[in-house]
Amino acid sequence: MKKLATALAFTAMTATGAMAEGLQGVTDDMITLGTYTDLSGPLAVWGVPEANGLRMRVDEINAAGGIHGRQLEIIIEDTQYQVPRAIQVANKLMRRDQIFAMVGALGTPMNLAIMPQQIEAGIPNMFPMSAEVEMYEPLDPMKYAFFRSYTDQFRAGVAYFKENGDFSTPCIAQLANEAGESMALGVTQQLAEYDMKVAAKTEHSATESDMLSSVTTLKNAGCDIVFLAGGVRDTILVVATSKKLGFEPTFVTGMVSYMDAVATAADGAMDGLYLVSPFVFANAGDSKGKQNVSWRVTAKFTVKRWPHKRSLVTFSST
Repeated sequence: MKKLATALAFTAMTATGAMAEGLQGVTDDMITLGTYTDLSGPLAVWGVPEANGLRMRVDEINAAGGIHGRQLEIIIEDTQYQVPRAIQVANKLMRRDQIFAMVGALGTPMNLAIMPQQIEAGIPNMFPMSAEVEMYEPLDPMKYAFFRSYTDQFRAGVAYFKENGDFSTPCIAQLANEAGESMALGVTQQLAEYDMKVAAKTEHSATESDMLSSVTTLKNAGCDIVFLAGGVRDTILVVATSKKLGFEPTFVTGMVSYMDAVATAADGAMDGLYLVSPFVFANAGDSKGKQNVSWRVTAKFTVKRWPHKRSLVTFSST
């Protein structure tokens, strides 16, 4: 969460640069920030460390004297990765808590549902934990983001594997929400560049626990590469179930699954999983610094219409 911590510091400085009498969330001695994230649902593996990172950075800033004499307050609400709950807690943050800015709000469906009223209220959406293209397009002075879009990530992944090894039967296992749709869109758009189409596509919910039907569909279609357009838990389940059935195509996913919890899951079943990410971890260790997983950067590359670098990362149990 180091990048998010830096973003938080920037948010605080932005607030002080806009000081005006009566500005929501800013007093003579306090700047109030808020966020909603998943602390107890299917993406808590992202939400819990995010919340910890936010609190740590706020504590560091306050211990150093705050921002121009003002202390920071961060109010964090749990959505359980549910849109109705996210709308409820976001309304609380904006209206009751009177936050100055929303920082690191997690979840594509949640951000898409909340941002319109948030921007209308003049509350900046700072560095959301989503790579949906709407996090920065259309351009708006209330939108700040630091991830390349899910669509771009998956387009880059398709291009890399087509140009470095080839495939003939591409398939998609998609999470059935807006984030999954954006990832799958990247696959279909880039396949069109090669006059190719998706051979088979399955959909599943964020809480689905049995991927046997989806995996059987992909296996019967003869997929030689499967793009996992989804999250953390579903990625683990699809790959692990596939290997139990002796189905071992190339599996490629995006940044959402770039987690130690994925790399270490299912007794080594994740060995060989590829993902395309706009960032690379400096290291992967536990809280005491012990190296307990091995993420290996396979390639850093650019694709013709995306001038920014992406990294292809794979997990190796060796």
